[in-house]
Amino acid sequence: MAENFACFEYKTQEEVLTVIKYLTGILSTTGMQLIEMFSPQHLLAQLHDGNPPMTLTQEAPPEVPAPVEPKPDLTSNLAYSRSSVIVAILMVLKAFLKMLYSISEDKCSKFVLGKRSTIGDKPASRRHEKPISWERIPFAVTEVQTTQDVEVQKQTFLTIWSEDGLSAEPMDDD
Repeated sequence: MAENFACFEYKTQEEVLTVIKYLTGILSTTGMQLIEMFSPQHLLAQLHDGNPPMTLTQEAPPEVPAPVEPKPDLTSNLAYSRSSVIVAILMVLKAFLKMLYSISEDKCSKFVLGKRSTIGDKPASRRHEKPISWERIPFAVTEVQTTQDVEVQKQTFLTIWSEDGLSAEPMDDD
């Protein structure tokens, strides 16, 4: 489906922005849940704007022992890992559409679904005709099966999540 969204012939920027807006909604919920599962410290660091995350023992009173989290089994890990492949595909798709149609994150965040705007009425013009690439996500084309695959996908997901927003943004032309 992501490849279909990547190669549609969008007529207006509103169409592209609508897809990006829905992708952002999914990433802000499901993506954050996966980050919390894979790396709670990573999530805390993001929430504290890059400040070192507080550990559970620093936040809890001394008389309250830190909770022990049960280790998920391979089946749970596979499910989370496969979900992270989907979310990583959505992150790559969002970045691809923004780059392909020269749409900045600022423009995406200002766009309101259903509200008439001059941004939405502009024609959508592609910068190139190259197809979307999955080379950053090895398990987009191969199935996650082993414990080693799970760990590789987890690290891939965290890397892509960390890099999201760090790549150069297209310049707004309004």
